[in-house]
Amino acid sequence: MRYFFLLAIFLSGAGVLSAQLDKATYGSDPIMLKYADSLLGSNTESGMVRVVKGNVRFVQGNVTVTCNEAVQYLSQNRVELIGNVVITQETVTLRTARGEYDGNTKVAYGQSGITLTDRDMRLEAQERSEERRVGKECRSR
Repeated sequence: MRYFFLLAIFLSGAGVLSAQLDKATYGSDPIMLKYADSLLGSNTESGMVRVVKGNVRFVQGNVTVTCNEAVQYLSQNRVELIGNVVITQETVTLRTARGEYDGNTKVAYGQSGITLTDRDMRLEAQERSEERRVGKECRSR
């Protein structure tokens, strides 16, 4: 029993160390993949890349991202999002067909058919790309 307790303490410490290393690596919390029907990973010159498909769900802090497919650039803490993209933080939701989320800057980009809602307010854009800094501001580029 004593060894089990020591092992539990060691493993919980390893989890804290891992979280600290992730934060040091990315400069902020990493974008965490929570679910996908399929995952294919590869090592490229720019670092590890994951291609995920089907019911994709990412989380970073209080930001939740869902889509049909995604390409996650782990070393850049960035995700390209494809198909039925929904990015939610508290009361704010961004919906688009294609987009990108940068976990370092916490900026979400939407392309083609963007809808941004916050409680009873709604902003729609069809032709241009909208940019949403998760948390504070919204601007177009």
